Formats: sequence, structure tokens, C-alpha cells
Amino acid sequence: MNHPQHITSVISILYSNNEPIRMTDLAFKAQISERKLRLIIAEIRERNFIEGYVLCSSDAGYFISNDADVINQHLNRYLSYAYSMISTAKAAKQFLSEQHTKDIQYQLQF
Repeated sequence: MNHPQHITSVISILYSNNEPIRMTDLAFKAQISERKLRLIIAEIRERNFIEGYVLCSSDAGYFISNDADVINQHLNRYLSYAYSMISTAKAAKQFLSEQHTKDIQYQLQF
């Protein structure tokens, strides 16, 4: 779990920004590393720390919103990423399975 003061700091910065903020700028303002910020963002999202809002992201950066259309766009983007990752993982798993089958066939030839 991350330090509560870092979580509070990130949330405060998000509330005070009127537009999306890039990860590098948010990390700088919160005085934390980008790695730590990614962990904090994940924790904020998983625990729904911003009551009445959803922590969203776009190519422009991170922002909070309570607008249903904006949140739907955010969710569609995330679902698209998830689908892409699952498809990639399935292809990699299939490749490994085929390699394993070839290895067994090769070994059986001796």
C-alpha cells in the first residue's frame, strides 16, 4: 500500500487541475517517481478513492470526471486495451503450445 499522504497529494492535484495532466507533470507536482505514481493511480482506481468521480486518462493525461459520456469513453478505451492484451496473450500462448508440440515431435524422432 502506498503512503496516504502521496495518495492525498495526487488526488488534490487532480481536483485542482481543470484539464488533463501528463504523468511526468503529475509526478513532479506530487514529488514522487512515475513508477510510484502508476502504483498510486492503480490504487486510487481499485479502491475508488475519489467519491463521486472516476479517475480517467486519455492521450492528454490523467483527469477526474463525473460526466457519464466522458467516463464511457474512458471505459471503452480501457476495454479496448484489455481486449488487445488478451488477444496478444492468446497468440503468445498458442505459439508456445505449438513450439512445445514441435519439441515433443522432434524428441520422438530419435
